[in-house]
Amino acid sequence: MRPTARRRAWGYRRTADSRCWDFAEFCALERGRGLRSAFNFAVVSREKGHLNDVRYNAGQPKYRRLMRELLADGWEVGLHAAYLTAQGRPPAWLQYERLAEWTGCQVRGVRHHYLQLQPDQPLATLLAHAEAGAADDSSMGFNDSPGFRAGTALPFEVFDPRRGLTGELLELPMSIADMHLPRDDERAATECVLGHLAVVRELGGLAVLNWHVGNWHPARGWRESYRAACELLAQDAGAWVAPPRRIAEWWRARSTFLDECSFVHRNLNEDMKLGIVRAVPAKSRTAVAC
Repeated sequence: MRPTARRRAWGYRRTADSRCWDFAEFCALERGRGLRSAFNFAVVSREKGHLNDVRYNAGQPKYRRLMRELLADGWEVGLHAAYLTAQGRPPAWLQYERLAEWTGCQVRGVRHHYLQLQPDQPLATLLAHAEAGAADDSSMGFNDSPGFRAGTALPFEVFDPRRGLTGELLELPMSIADMHLPRDDERAATECVLGHLAVVRELGGLAVLNWHVGNWHPARGWRESYRAACELLAQDAGAWVAPPRRIAEWWRARSTFLDECSFVHRNLNEDMKLGIVRAVPAKSRTAVAC
């Protein structure tokens, strides 16, 4: 099984001292199994944005402290892009800038609120994130069911038709989310999640799980299915679980390595045709051997 990333968007719906402030529960579950994921925070609330934006204000001191604590303990912090980001309201670069100010570091991962990409030109929305410095996105998924909306269970580089190039933004397609599952049926929810992971294993692909913070207590189906997924993956020697940024870095390094292998093979084949014997640098020799 290739790397399994989990991207969790933050969906806080009540006051911070209510039962919905459940970061500790998610972190304890993952920490106890040696896992880490990403928490995505929105910088635009419905007070200043759209009615469908989030209720919380991540600029408050308690959120800023939380984000820095998560980063210090090995979790990733990403952007939960505002509802109207696809229309440039506000522009992506401004949201990254604001989140960087609150976290004290550059944020390079994103998932759109409601997966709200530009309907007729979804790539244009993703390219705006690339121009703002983003490295990976997980907005390519279904709102109502698990699956592979882009037709692949693998990461892929977003193509820029204006320049005829790829590579600045890597899409890690969201493949399953809590909102795809029954809230209160633990058995059905768990069967769905484990079944999805089994399909991804069979494909040798990437699973991106998206669970919303704020539902640990009220939605036992979502909670227990996530617990089951963590337990399964922690015990699976064939699965690599990591935050999205590490998945993206690994995939890019792999792509570079394969390109180098292909280049060396082509050169060696040409030399053999010409009867040339040439010393191959150690790094290239390793690449050929692999």
